[in-house]
Amino acid sequence: MKDKKKQIAIIGSSKAICTKKAYEQAYHLGKELAKRNCIVLTGGGLGVMEAALKGAKEADGLTLAILPWENIKKVNDYADVVVATGIGWSRNSINLSSCDGAIIVGGGAGTLNEASYAYMLSKPVVALASSGGTA
Repeated sequence: MKDKKKQIAIIGSSKAICTKKAYEQAYHLGKELAKRNCIVLTGGGLGVMEAALKGAKEADGLTLAILPWENIKKVNDYADVVVATGIGWSRNSINLSSCDGAIIVGGGAGTLNEASYAYMLSKPVVALASSGGTA
């Protein structure tokens, strides 16, 4: 798969704990990744997940959301491809198994869980420390 686009996961704060700074940083990351022809992958929720996909869409990128619930309609407005797993937060393993690398923006316990999966799967991970939280 020589020409396969890189799939980069942006993991981080949900709407409940997302700061304005983390939202803006995720937005710019999504936009920059799309400009570099990457597929931006998130959990499909609000906060950092929404911001990253929004940025990618504004740069005409392809976006992928892997949801914890079983309803494909329960996703933010910026996902092109939606995978509804119906397995709750265990879907974190799917998100990290499906990416070539991950970027942590803010985050709480769920993000820490995703970062652990990335580590166990030997995926390259970058933590945007200036975004706070788990990063």
